[in-house]
Amino acid sequence: MKIENLDPKESKGSILAQSYNLSDRKLSKGTHVSKAIVELLNRENVETILCAVPHEGDMHEDTAAQAISNAIDRKQLYAEGASTGRVNFKTPELCIVRYNRELIKKINLVNESIAFSIVEHNQLLAKNDLIATLKIIPFFVSKIYVERVVSLISKNDIFKVHRLQEKKVELIQTYYDWQKRSIFKATSNVTSSRLDALGCPLQKETLIPHDHKSLCSEIKSSIDSGAQVLLISGASAITDRSDHIPKAILSVGGEIIQYGLAVDPGNLLLIGQIGNTTIIGMPGCARSPKLNGFDWVLQLLMANIPI
Repeated sequence: MKIENLDPKESKGSILAQSYNLSDRKLSKGTHVSKAIVELLNRENVETILCAVPHEGDMHEDTAAQAISNAIDRKQLYAEGASTGRVNFKTPELCIVRYNRELIKKINLVNESIAFSIVEHNQLLAKNDLIATLKIIPFFVSKIYVERVVSLISKNDIFKVHRLQEKKVELIQTYYDWQKRSIFKATSNVTSSRLDALGCPLQKETLIPHDHKSLCSEIKSSIDSGAQVLLISGASAITDRSDHIPKAILSVGGEIIQYGLAVDPGNLLLIGQIGNTTIIGMPGCARSPKLNGFDWVLQLLMANIPI
């Protein structure tokens, strides 16, 4: 593509590279110069116009964007029709989106005329939220570059949409006698709100003393009741694998998958497993509604993504 000043009579088939205000209408930048547009410009005595002129083998921005969009698997997401060289991709429902980082890098390095913009990896998105935008930067792009991008996409999946599923979630809170009970009500409310946002209401909650015997008994009760996710908010943070909560999980036949999280806040998070039940030893920051590492672990769990 090249940008040239042309006599309207010579401009048919090009694209207006800037807007023109005429006596009775405005011709917007990006307008295709048709026979009718040429006649209109001549009536207005316009002598030259700035045009984007395609080279041989160039594709119009919308045609190119649509060709690339069509190569992407539509089963997992919704794609709008191409307009001004842009295609927006949106979510079909509440989900976590993951993408192939290396593939998107390759796409964006094919040529500067093609740009693929994306949300964060592992981003939680509501229905109809924007996942990505494909944009053809100039008015025309070489067909060769479009074919390269289509070839990359046709051999790989760019996105994977992980739909969130409702699970049976229970909450155990432990207390010391000297603690104010208001903190446990606040933790319950915050946890319920978190789960509601994920389409997964809290099924059951209990408040028990912070001791080994009480924890073992209540964990076993939750497992027997069919809890798929068991959240444990301790009266004090888990400071080691030998602390009360991990010891109780081991005592009733479970295992500790991971202790500690490389996210701040959220370092002191524990993940355990007993049969089909995943147990989360909640970090202290989970008492706050602010985003923290516990949110990300919880979202992955609800989307059946291995931790």
